[in-house]
Amino acid sequence: AKAFPADLAAQHGYRLLPAFDDPDVIAGQGTVGLEMAALMPDVVLVPIGFVTAYAGRVPGVLTAVACTTVGLVGDLSQNEVGFLPVWNAVMRLGVFIVVVLVLARLREAHQRERELARTDPLTGVANYRWFGEEAQREMYSSRRYGGPLSLAYIDLDGFKAVNDTWGHATG
Repeated sequence: AKAFPADLAAQHGYRLLPAFDDPDVIAGQGTVGLEMAALMPDVVLVPIGFVTAYAGRVPGVLTAVACTTVGLVGDLSQNEVGFLPVWNAVMRLGVFIVVVLVLARLREAHQRERELARTDPLTGVANYRWFGEEAQREMYSSRRYGGPLSLAYIDLDGFKAVNDTWGHATG
């Protein structure tokens, strides 16, 4: 029974965990104990990406450091000695930091584009899209809390002449 897990581990390049020395595990009454350390960076990128996308760069870096520390502790608990576990941890942290920086830049660019989409590029004043989103938010709030909703709209005819005469800053 012990030969099967050893063959399976050898075929896929995994190490056998010490749990396979337990007769209950060998008999199929325990959990599967093949090491999945080769997949660890892929799995750990999920929480790092999530934290970076929703909380920002600093929390993303802190999560990357925490995940790297957990990986290093796991490597050291498997009796790996020498410089290799530390080297692996440093390399993992490097990859994680690069991912955090890329995701943080993407998040900042997305936020900047959201802001640009809601303001007039010439005057910097909120545009129709912003007005529509705010009006919808206020309508939902009014329905939810049962309060009144008021809307005032001013339309100035011939306002283009003011902008053309005295400039957009005055208008």
